[in-house]
Amino acid sequence: MAAKISLRTPSKINLFLRIAGKRDDGYHNLETIFLPLKDIYDVIEIDINDCDGIRIFSSSKDIPCNNSNLCHKAAERYLAKASIKTGLNIHIEKNIPVTAGMGGGSSDAAAVLLILQDYFKALSEKDLAKIALTIGADIPFFLNPSPSAGYGVGDVLNHIEIKQNFTVVISAPQFPVSAAWAYKNMVKPCVCEKLQIDALINLLSQEDFKSIIPFVKNDLAQALYNKFPLLGSIRKDMIAYGLDAVEITGSGPTVFGICKDDEVADEVLVKMKAKYNSTLLLTQSKILFTPNQIVHG
Repeated sequence: MAAKISLRTPSKINLFLRIAGKRDDGYHNLETIFLPLKDIYDVIEIDINDCDGIRIFSSSKDIPCNNSNLCHKAAERYLAKASIKTGLNIHIEKNIPVTAGMGGGSSDAAAVLLILQDYFKALSEKDLAKIALTIGADIPFFLNPSPSAGYGVGDVLNHIEIKQNFTVVISAPQFPVSAAWAYKNMVKPCVCEKLQIDALINLLSQEDFKSIIPFVKNDLAQALYNKFPLLGSIRKDMIAYGLDAVEITGSGPTVFGICKDDEVADEVLVKMKAKYNSTLLLTQSKILFTPNQIVHG
């Protein structure tokens, strides 16, 4: 048994994130719009071999290469559920910022599940989704990363139609933020309290870009702006330089902005790089509408 299989696995932003209340299990119910990003992705490559054990390798020194890595957990649980014994070398080419609210670790773990399922075809879609949710709330989305409305803890997903293909500009500070901290310190009343996700879903299916601007909000953002003044400065500059709406994605600290004009996006990046130099990871992307394909060999 020997095979080498790879997959480009995308990042995401939460265009809209409303916290709809705390659950009995301690988690929160969400209403969110997940948008996968086409041009900001990791590459997961798995060597399936006859050796024993799961080994993790990464281009980044910022993630663990042991059994605490989400990719290791995904592989271990897939093989256990499918009663398969094999050796795996998992290589992670890391481009998505780490602990940045862009879903990098979740996306990588989902890619492992997708690659193993593609090769072994041993589990049902329901089994795969159950395994994904035991590892992390964002992972089910990345099993089929396309524009989606997310509910529950983010695991109840409905594909949405989008007629708008705007550019997303990313400004990612080089420090992590704990999701648990962001939820614990959420500022109330929340900014999304009176916004309806169904209205946004309807607007995204139309062609009036300006109509979605008031919905680019995140209930977790204010706590982050309060604790990290840098994030407020980044947001202020991105708007001043020409982006139509700017917000933090997920539990942060990555700040994203959107615009229809690619030239404006280019100019914003030039100005942000001139001001912030290497303190931010600065890039841009279009939305990914069709999930990437698994590559064999």
